Amino acid sequence: MPSTPERYHQKNHRDGAVRPFDGCWHCGRDRATCRSKRRYETREDAEQVVKEINEGEGYVAPVSRYLCRWCLKWHITHATSKLRARRAERARRKWLTRSIRV
Repeated sequence: MPSTPERYHQKNHRDGAVRPFDGCWHCGRDRATCRSKRRYETREDAEQVVKEINEGEGYVAPVSRYLCRWCLKWHITHATSKLRARRAERARRKWLTRSIRV
């Protein structure tokens, strides 16, 4: 479970202790970004969409799912972090072995 938006603000914004959460430009931008993204109710729904996108594109630019701290629903993002890239690579290898067997 991700941290609450208020906790995230205090921990990650240098002026978190000084500037109030409601007036934080960074948190407002993050909230607006969340509102512009497609939401998936369950992890399984998001995982199914990720699988369809990645297999449809041959894992050229893999995507991954994450739980949003703002809406507490699932979003999709590009797998750019090391952890997400490793997960996508593992899924790509499974997909390749399945497609070779068929």
